Amino acid sequence: PVSLFWGLGCVLIVKVIQPEIAKVVSFLQVTFGNYLALCIVIVMGLDLIYTLLNMQGFKKLITEMGQTLETNQQEFKQRLNTKMEIATADWQKLKERTKKEHFQNRLNFQQRRFINNYPKLTLKNIKNSKEVRHLLEDLKKKGQ
Repeated sequence: PVSLFWGLGCVLIVKVIQPEIAKVVSFLQVTFGNYLALCIVIVMGLDLIYTLLNMQGFKKLITEMGQTLETNQQEFKQRLNTKMEIATADWQKLKERTKKEHFQNRLNFQQRRFINNYPKLTLKNIKNSKEVRHLLEDLKKKGQ
């Protein structure tokens, strides 16, 4: 069915539409001669010039947008770095306070002995086991 449709469409174009288009083209050539072709070339040239001028404006706009984005990105990075430094300092203070307030005096003799005897103790059911490991090492150093 599709091939039949395309075949009929091609026959329609060649036998009906193309002769009518040829008549219109002949009429335009006889009536306007080469002036129509010259007008088309002039319009296309003007369109080319207009497009090139717009491309220059577009390039300037894109360059300006890129510079603005770069400036904003640098400002954001600086603010982020500042906030990260503040957060890191606050985290260190919180860790020290946690050590002092909660854990320093809570380890009994047996627990301190576990820390000393098992330096590679793994803590599998704790989310932040590395932090706990560092805390235990600090407490071990202070206990000595």
